[in-house]
Amino acid sequence: MERSEEVKDLVTALSKFQGTVNNAIKNAKGIHNNKYADLAEVWNTIRGPLSDNNLSVTQFVSNLDDKVGVQTSVYHSSGQFLSEVFHTRPAKNGIHELGSCISYLRRYCLAAILGIAQQDDDGQMEEDAHKKPKKPKVDHNPTELKDEIISLLNNLNRKDLNPTVNKSVEEAKDNVDKLLKILNRLKKLR
Repeated sequence: MERSEEVKDLVTALSKFQGTVNNAIKNAKGIHNNKYADLAEVWNTIRGPLSDNNLSVTQFVSNLDDKVGVQTSVYHSSGQFLSEVFHTRPAKNGIHELGSCISYLRRYCLAAILGIAQQDDDGQMEEDAHKKPKKPKVDHNPTELKDEIISLLNNLNRKDLNPTVNKSVEEAKDNVDKLLKILNRLKKLR
């Protein structure tokens, strides 16, 4: 990342910008039926807040070997700036694919350098693919949880914890979430 020697005014303006800007609205549909905010929508969302905070953005297209790149720079009226270049290889050859790749890079680099969220489905699909499946919710019986807490407390052989744990269990009554929290804390002491 390139930047000016001083960035104090720029960072202050970016902070104010981020406090006022909204997320871009999903207004387009991709080839996989995913909804996303297109480049024009991102610009429409940021244009006013950028100007209100004395900020501007430029994006230049570049190439490096068989990769296409976009250099995105944020400038403050003080002359301070941040700039980053991101290169990638288009998935397919052809001018249309190159144009799509450039638009995609511009949209994502713009959002990234300004710290704004894009509410689109394609990023969510990628994120979901890497998530561990959620464990099925289990209904817990408060009495069984209390028994498990007592058993674990006895196995820990920590008499100093008895008054604190007993008080916590008593205050939790039959609140399963509170009892699970107590149980999990004890399990960490094993």
